[in-house]
Amino acid sequence: MKKLAVKLNEPIYIGVTILDEAKRIMMNHHYNYRVPRYSHKVQLAYTDTDTFIYEIETFDVYNDMKQDGQYFDMSGYKPDNSRFGQFYDATNHKVLDKFKDECANKVITHVICPKPKVYCIRS
Repeated sequence: MKKLAVKLNEPIYIGVTILDEAKRIMMNHHYNYRVPRYSHKVQLAYTDTDTFIYEIETFDVYNDMKQDGQYFDMSGYKPDNSRFGQFYDATNHKVLDKFKDECANKVITHVICPKPKVYCIRS
């Protein structure tokens, strides 16, 4: 007699694998791109499963991202925006392993990160 249903009452290991892969991608980006690129001029203010908030001392971080476009999804910038339109590039739109600016078209001026999963951004 065949079973008609399967009861999933144990952890699904694929979820753990996905989180581990996300952590690997995040750490790879931080240690193999950000730290070598900015050296002592980058400080990680906050991190979560899929989020980095950095303080970076550079002339123009948006231009840096455009120059290193292979790492970034720049499709969030509105092409008609007078300040940020020049950074629009749809090449990596929704491509896995690419980082995007969650506050595209705005400059972050203040960040408060009191504890994990709790942060406030002012732009």
